Amino acid sequence: MKRITEMMTNIAFILATLVLSASAIELRGESSMVYPWVVVILVLIVIGLLTVLLVEIVIVYKVVRLGGVPCRSIWLGQLLLVAITLSYLSLITFVFKPTRVTCNIIRFSIGFCYILMQSVLLVKVLLILSPKTQAGFLKLGHQVLILGLIICVQVIINVEWLFLEDSQSPPSLTNDARRCQPVHLSKFFYDIIASFTYIFLVGLVIVSITVKTYTSMRKADEKPNAEAKWILITSCVTSAVWLVWIAVGALLPFPESAVAALAVGLWVTATITLLIMFVPKLHKLATLKDGGKTTAMVLYE
Repeated sequence: MKRITEMMTNIAFILATLVLSASAIELRGESSMVYPWVVVILVLIVIGLLTVLLVEIVIVYKVVRLGGVPCRSIWLGQLLLVAITLSYLSLITFVFKPTRVTCNIIRFSIGFCYILMQSVLLVKVLLILSPKTQAGFLKLGHQVLILGLIICVQVIINVEWLFLEDSQSPPSLTNDARRCQPVHLSKFFYDIIASFTYIFLVGLVIVSITVKTYTSMRKADEKPNAEAKWILITSCVTSAVWLVWIAVGALLPFPESAVAALAVGLWVTATITLLIMFVPKLHKLATLKDGGKTTAMVLYE
């Protein structure tokens, strides 16, 4: 445990050094823009990445010690961890001065991270509802196909939006004039919200299916699926978080509040998903004494 703590401390120091060094290089220009909340974002990034690392270490340690599990039992959980990790890493873009490149990365990465988390939760809900095959799970190929279709729609929306923004920019403008400076942050913020319409719809589908599944099990006097309960809680809490960060970004008079709302909203959403979806699993894994199928079901449910 002492070695793990030392390793995590070293990783935190390296991450902070790299990000701060990169930021210092970017901030040497005369047109640099430094927001007062950048330091807070840096701290949140490090905390989030260390938490994901700790969760992954515990899962791998318990799975190996308890005899291993089939890949189909844990791949969705691992993909959700990847989505959460990408969410934290994408926040690094907010540290740099706003340029056309960083703004485009923000536009694309935020929507991609959100839809990746949402798509995993949706497939998990469909797994709960689906008739079980002889192997006990929906076929892996069907899971991959559903995930791919959901993610591709948002990717197409993001890519089309980026090309549309470029085509609407007058050719006489320089890269400096195209930067998302504070005077343009309002439009930048509302454009991003508009691009999240599909993600909102996917979230509503998740909540609707999960509520129906959970209530039907209760009415049938069946024990509600633990995974359905945690997905329902995650979806409801993150939906409330979305309402808060959208309201903050839209109503506060400071132009920088829109960008801060985007960053903090993504961090809070990823962190809530991480804690609600994985802490119960870690608690169950910690109490297990036999492996194999039992471990697989704990990670699945």
